[in-house]
Amino acid sequence: MSNYYKLALFWILQVICCLLYLNFSPSIQHAIFFTIAFIISAVVFTFTSTLLSFTYYVAITLLSSFYYMYLALSQSWTPIDQRDHIIAHFISIASLFILFISSYHFKKIAKENIALSKKLKELEGYILNTKVLSQREFENRAEIVMNAMKRRNENGYLITINLAKLKKNIRKSIFYDLSDAALISVRNQFDLVGQFETGEVKILVQNTNKDGIDIVLNRLFANFNKKIDSNINNQLIINTTLI
Repeated sequence: MSNYYKLALFWILQVICCLLYLNFSPSIQHAIFFTIAFIISAVVFTFTSTLLSFTYYVAITLLSSFYYMYLALSQSWTPIDQRDHIIAHFISIASLFILFISSYHFKKIAKENIALSKKLKELEGYILNTKVLSQREFENRAEIVMNAMKRRNENGYLITINLAKLKKNIRKSIFYDLSDAALISVRNQFDLVGQFETGEVKILVQNTNKDGIDIVLNRLFANFNKKIDSNINNQLIINTTLI
């Protein structure tokens, strides 16, 4: 059973327990006290760790048990009174336990959702199943890199490879093959490779000169031509810009 279904089941049980308690509650004062304790417990279970929440639950269970025992002895409850209070107390403790369990699963689901959101955000920055950056992620990182190079008084180059001359039926395949070749032709820890929605592959190479760019391009096409015929190279529009 998934956490979502468990949580829904616990909430249904919670409502049933609350209704039962109101039905078996010895007095209106007990019902008010239970409501206050329930609200406080909900806050504690939601905003504290599992260990602290469980410690709180055990403490409430023991304190309330001793309190009812004290009342039974001091007020000389009849067997019927004892029965009613025992039932009410059992329902209240069961209700708090269900609240503890449902809060645990609620926090677990919340953590899973946060982790999934972070993972999704990371994946949005990359092209599916690759380390090639999406256009937005490339632009964001390129801005950071260029500012850092400016502070260090370094030069870099932006290589733009346009596939507009290629036939549409092969453009997508070439697009991905070229991006993969670019990725393995640069320094992964320093340089950026991105695919743009305009059908371009862009490569930002840090701290290099014209000779360094020529080496990168030679390496890129050597890797690219392992998969694709070299005749395609002449149909690619390549621009290099000093940054």
